Amino acid sequence: MNKIIRKIHFLYHRYIEEILFGNYLIPWFYNTFKKVEKKKRLDIGQSVLVWNIDSLGDSTWITPVLKSLIKDPRKFKVTLVHNELCSVLFKGYENEITLIGINPKKYYTPFGINDFKSLPLEKGMYDSMIILEMGSRPADAGRLLGHHLGIKNISSTNLGTLKNICHYVAPENKDDSPEYWPKHFLKTLEPFEIEKEQAKIDLRLDQTQELDQILIHPVVAGYGMSTKMLPLEKMKTLIKFILDKTDYDIVLSSGPGEERYIKNLLDMLDIKVDISRIKNVSGKLSIKDLLRVISESKAVICNDTSVLHFATNFDKPIITFFGATNESKIVDLDNDRVSVFSTDLECRSCHKNSDYYPFWPKCKFESAMCLDDIDMNDVVDRLRDIL
Repeated sequence: MNKIIRKIHFLYHRYIEEILFGNYLIPWFYNTFKKVEKKKRLDIGQSVLVWNIDSLGDSTWITPVLKSLIKDPRKFKVTLVHNELCSVLFKGYENEITLIGINPKKYYTPFGINDFKSLPLEKGMYDSMIILEMGSRPADAGRLLGHHLGIKNISSTNLGTLKNICHYVAPENKDDSPEYWPKHFLKTLEPFEIEKEQAKIDLRLDQTQELDQILIHPVVAGYGMSTKMLPLEKMKTLIKFILDKTDYDIVLSSGPGEERYIKNLLDMLDIKVDISRIKNVSGKLSIKDLLRVISESKAVICNDTSVLHFATNFDKPIITFFGATNESKIVDLDNDRVSVFSTDLECRSCHKNSDYYPFWPKCKFESAMCLDDIDMNDVVDRLRDIL
């Protein structure tokens, strides 16, 4: 009986809530009856609301927009609504902008994206709004909030289905002409005629003293586990090289609930490996602690995760691996401190920034060949050069 109830719940959530309402009925209603006039030029006024509630990594990409607003001679009053998990990332900005951290969970659901009762925001407080989102639902929630608050000058990134209820939508960041997301986010400032800062992550965090250690973060969060994570057997090659050929210690990290992957990786190691030189902090670090460990490390090895963006902020040498996602959007390829490894398959990149659910790809192979086929000899050579 319980299996039947769970199945019914799944089918309702998947086909009625997500597809029927989320993809069709709700977008149709707002885009038809709440449509606003598109404008090439917007009046920014004095009070600016910035909306970014998606993931940790995406939050780092908005810093060039924040810096551009702060440095403008018109001295705007800027308020940032962000994911409460990211509060530590914006500590360096708290004296110049107002920070409002929220739990974004309900804004990922079709029936929660217009629930703003708990937000300390009122109509008439803001002259303009900038929506900086990678997620379709969070983007739409921001547009509905702007509409709810009566904001007359709303500029938004392109994802989401409710594009008719904001006044300016930036061009799409297409896979055939990809652009680094921080640079692309700056396009939301164009209708306000604001001078753009450099498209570089800047969390304004203090650098700590570097130790003789290398951070390896071999996992990725959520849906991307099968198509974004280098096989652990390959990651073992790098651990063996570091322990056999260098004097550096290794720190192994992961997020909560991912500890089993680190255990599996450690179980793969040869019994001759000096395990005392490996510090396992998987599932134990707060975001603040993770930032400190990155800052302390000589180099960082990771997949396409928030760790990549944190390490970029600290200007660390980085070795990173890409499968389903497009590195041209996610990595500053002009930054010679970042070494990207992937396989040039015709099907890459298979992850699309989509307005519709579900958007994460299922690999057409038994496992992700774009990661499986990475030549670890090339990676070891690059690591040797870095160290």
